[in-house]
Amino acid sequence: MIIVEFDNGFTIKCDLVLSYSKKIAGLKSFSSLPEGHGLWFTFDTPGYYMFWNKDVDFPIDLLFLRDMEVNTIASLDADSSKIVMPSAKSDFVIEVNRGELEKGGLSVGSKIVKIKNE
Repeated sequence: MIIVEFDNGFTIKCDLVLSYSKKIAGLKSFSSLPEGHGLWFTFDTPGYYMFWNKDVDFPIDLLFLRDMEVNTIASLDADSSKIVMPSAKSDFVIEVNRGELEKGGLSVGSKIVKIKNE
């Protein structure tokens, strides 16, 4: 697990999603996420990676990042087949409970300033 801190001081505790099989599964095995927690997806090459929320029982917000700066924010309803992708190439994606990003004051242009292992 890592703790991601943004330039406004807001933090998210993230489980790392590194393998292909875990990226495909995403949040499907989760019944919920604790407040302030998320999943951190990392990609070797920046790209237009697509996400959906099919077979997940709760709504989520997604942060798409490139070089540790937020370039796109998207929301998905529970069990949604809608596909979202960033407006610019991304190398990291964070999934959190719907509303966490607004509560944390994050927006396009927000930057990660520190990542530490927990």
